[in-house]
Formats: sequence, C-alpha cells, structure tokens
Amino acid sequence: MRRVLPVFLLIGLFAGWTNTELAMFGAYTGFFATDWRQTLVISGDDSRHELNPILGPYPSKAEVNRYFAATLVTSYFAADLVGEKWRLPLIVFMTIFEGAVVNRNIQEIGRAHV
Repeated sequence: MRRVLPVFLLIGLFAGWTNTELAMFGAYTGFFATDWRQTLVISGDDSRHELNPILGPYPSKAEVNRYFAATLVTSYFAADLVGEKWRLPLIVFMTIFEGAVVNRNIQEIGRAHV
C-alpha cells in the first residue's frame, strides 16, 4: 500500500489537482491505510468480525488486500473523473468517512492494534 501513492505521483496522475486536493487526498490515504491495517487485524482474529458487508464477516487477508487495493485505485479515479467542481467535496467526504471508520475500529479493536 505504501508504494501505491508514490506510483501515482511519479506517473503524473495528479496533474491538474490543486495543492488542497492533494493534501486532502493524502489525509484520506492516511485514514485509508489505517483502516486497511485495522481490517487486517480484525481478519486475523476469530473472536471479531468485519462489519463491511462487501468483505463479509470473516475475510481472509488476501481478500482484505484485494479489496483495499482496488478501492484505493477506484477512489483516485472517482475523484479525478468527477471534475474540478466536485473533486474537493468528494475527497473531503471520503476523508471524513474514513476517519469515522477508523474511529469506530479503534472503539471496536482498541488502540493496541491500530
């Protein structure tokens, strides 16, 4: 996951994005990476279950990794394709949503596993 964002930057996919949009997408990616890690922790603990209905209650680590990798790429393309008018509002929404998910996960699995 840590290699995905630099690859985007290297091949110029963020051309035309404002500094604010880039900063917000960076914040989104930080929350997203935390959620990814938390979900991997949940998937390795038989006493807990995942709440994401797409993944199901007991996803494998491979399923978690495939889901999050695909979702990160899809998030970029959604933000890029929505156009300049709606890009920042979409990224702000995604960031708030991911922050809320991370917070819920912290309440569920505890800080020790974040």
